[in-house]
Amino acid sequence: MERLQKYRFVTQIIFFLLGFTAFYSTFGWIKFLYVVLAVIAGAFYCGWVCPFGMIQDVFGRIGSKIFKNKLRMPAVIQRYLIYLRYLLMGFFLILAANQIWNFSAFDSRIVFFRLTALKAVETSAIVIMFLFIMAGMVFDRPFCNYFCPEGARYGLLSLVRIFSIRRNADSCISCNKCDRVCPMQIKISDKKSIRSPHCINCFQCISNCPVKGTLRLEKIKWPRKVASSNSIK
Repeated sequence: MERLQKYRFVTQIIFFLLGFTAFYSTFGWIKFLYVVLAVIAGAFYCGWVCPFGMIQDVFGRIGSKIFKNKLRMPAVIQRYLIYLRYLLMGFFLILAANQIWNFSAFDSRIVFFRLTALKAVETSAIVIMFLFIMAGMVFDRPFCNYFCPEGARYGLLSLVRIFSIRRNADSCISCNKCDRVCPMQIKISDKKSIRSPHCINCFQCISNCPVKGTLRLEKIKWPRKVASSNSIK
């Protein structure tokens, strides 16, 4: 594992441990910082901070030791399945809006049923999380790829980012190693700038690229407007 990946793994562990403290309640502004960072340089939260993402990475490494080849979603299916997490994000936004205007919260009968159902919901969440962790041993970040509404939010914000991973086509040897190591199955080898909302800034592509400097995080160079012939004297 390259030095960059070691730094990322240490950062993931630190934020994972902070999750057991009052870190996010004491420093509530940190969540706003993640939003700002997504706008500036992409979804760093997903690749460097998210505790569930770290757990999937850990079990993914274990799976790589056990299984010779990990599964990859066929491109023709991946093309459409990536939109699932955005549908889920919209669904949860609707639920949140409904909760704000839901006066049934004051109905004692409904409150009682919600309280009795709470344990079942918690148990289901644990079971689902366990299934995703096990799936992560044979398939890179399954939850992040298709089901994470938080990742969908940061991904959409990252579409306007200033800094992005850029590929130098002149030094690229078309080995496609970057495509194979990307946990989000982004086709990196045919792009100049990796501005996909699915990119989690894990930098696996940079760490595994055999030609140094071919992939790097740089400021996006927007195309300059070409002056019209009428404006040229």
